[in-house]
Amino acid sequence: MNIMKKILFFLIFLLLLLTGLYSQTLVTSVEAETGVLTGVTIAPQSDNSSGPFVTGFFANGDKVTVSVTVPAKANYKLNIRYRSSFGPKAQDVYANGVFVGNVTFPQSANFVEFNAGTVALNAGVNTIAVQKSWGYMDVDKFSIYTMPENVFNVTTSLIDAQANASVKKLYAFLLSQFGKKIISGCTDDEYNILKTAAGKSPLLRAWDFASYAPMYPWKWENGGHVFGPVDNHDAENAINWYNATGQKGIVALHWHWGSPSGGIAGTNTFYTKFTTFDVSQAVITGTQQNKDVIRDIDAIALQLKKLSDAGVPVLWRPLHEAGGAWFWWGAKGSAPAKALWDIMYDRLTNYHNLHNLIWVWSSPEADWYPGNAKVDIMGYDSYPGDFNYTTQKNVFDNLFTITNGEKLIAMSENGPIPDINNAINDKALWSYFMTWSDLTIKQNTPQHLLDIFANDKVLTLENVSAALTVKLASFNAKSEGAVAKIEWTTASELNSARFEIERSSDGTNFYSLVTLRGIGSTQLSHQYFAYDKNPSDGVNYYQLNQYDLDGRRTSEGIRTVNFDGLKTPSVRAYPNPAQSNLGILLSNYKGKKVTLVVNDMAGKMIHREEITTANGQGYYKLNLTSPIANGQYVLQVKGEALIQSIKVLLTQQ
Repeated sequence: MNIMKKILFFLIFLLLLLTGLYSQTLVTSVEAETGVLTGVTIAPQSDNSSGPFVTGFFANGDKVTVSVTVPAKANYKLNIRYRSSFGPKAQDVYANGVFVGNVTFPQSANFVEFNAGTVALNAGVNTIAVQKSWGYMDVDKFSIYTMPENVFNVTTSLIDAQANASVKKLYAFLLSQFGKKIISGCTDDEYNILKTAAGKSPLLRAWDFASYAPMYPWKWENGGHVFGPVDNHDAENAINWYNATGQKGIVALHWHWGSPSGGIAGTNTFYTKFTTFDVSQAVITGTQQNKDVIRDIDAIALQLKKLSDAGVPVLWRPLHEAGGAWFWWGAKGSAPAKALWDIMYDRLTNYHNLHNLIWVWSSPEADWYPGNAKVDIMGYDSYPGDFNYTTQKNVFDNLFTITNGEKLIAMSENGPIPDINNAINDKALWSYFMTWSDLTIKQNTPQHLLDIFANDKVLTLENVSAALTVKLASFNAKSEGAVAKIEWTTASELNSARFEIERSSDGTNFYSLVTLRGIGSTQLSHQYFAYDKNPSDGVNYYQLNQYDLDGRRTSEGIRTVNFDGLKTPSVRAYPNPAQSNLGILLSNYKGKKVTLVVNDMAGKMIHREEITTANGQGYYKLNLTSPIANGQYVLQVKGEALIQSIKVLLTQQ
């Protein structure tokens, strides 16, 4: 092979690697018409189909089941070649008779191959079935590929460059738990019911801001429904709950946005079928529809500002399920929906200066996704049916692909809660789940709720404190000649602001020796070192303190180093600069008298006193009975075999 061929081969290999094609291999393909047909029929070859195809899926129970053979038990990628000429369709996918997930097939006038997600298959022969869920479509072929393991590289910063400290802290927490534990959540109306049923408190609580919109269709007036906003105090309720949890709870907000104009009062005008509002016109600057959506966004901004002023970070999830087209914001296709997302982000962030929001997009279609630069969390609203505890692994992997593994993935709404142990085995550890209203009880058995909330991989208000700490792997102190070396290693850190080493000569009275900046938030191990270059003769005590971004302090323990007989007397002013607390730190001068004199810079004595060092070391505060003017002075320390002059700065005011 000559050099040019080698270069060409390398470039092709690199291209395949970067596009992900090299990491997956076709295992087998099966024509749909060779399968077992239930209620569906075979149609002859058409246009770009690979041959005859299966058509129908009109009635409940209609399905096609094919057999596929794979060499080993593993997760595989399933591609389905299909055609859906009359809009997007959602169908149920089964593997070996077990529900895998409800897959939405985008509208397509031609046969195209579509990534239907991940299926768990056994070595040997397996069955794959597509069963009618929502409407007519054609199925041509099933293809099975090897499935590379997801490797996440989640963005560590939010899309809002001016995001405030509280929202950064929440996002850091979400990052630290992703792939390890799942955050529990539910809607506000079912919170206390679920808490009673599960025996623990969900960590996430979600409110709907629907009633704040100017054209809310359910306002009650004069014995009937009219259009108009209703203040049900959900903003205040969210703030109060957040504070009642010690600011550990997670507030989530969604918005069933009633049509900005058009429709009939007393109907859910957020549904496409109940309004004539045209979102494609609403994203054109200056139209009446555009003015209407701006008016509505401004009304919601007033409520969001209440949470911002109260220091409450928010998971903000507007325009949900846009790709389904059943809501007016998705009725005209992906382009207007994404444009409306941009308008809302700009209005809330740049016009209203709201910087406490984490932006959650929850529509799983690739061509509807606004892009990683415009979304913080990718969500999916999961409703597989009563008591169906599927992990939705196929959807999880699809969302990974859409976001290139750079975003957190959450179950932003759900009926049944996924089986957590299966989610761990499937590597489908959603960032959080959020059960929807009365479906919390209707679609989950009492035992399932107890099992979910008893699982140590599920975070609740009761066990979240353990996740809000720095994990210390080791903490030691030792002598290196005449110097004390203090070292500690963290296994992980969350919102870690700084570490402080305090020193004491008696194990009771400590003063700050050194402060080191924390790493912030990381799941990687990190090692720290500090040195005491002037330890006392005898036993030295070193206490390690950790401070988080809120200023909360955690003591990580005390270690000792003995320098008995190794040190000569030493003294220094402490603190310096000082106010009325001027004193000295004395080391290795046991049981002797010391004279302390404060002179001004001209040599005039301002203060004089004698002290007796009980154990020869520690902090001794001067007894300054009269105020001393601000300025620079000289502190003289005199004793047997000890004389030292130290410049000090006094700042009494």
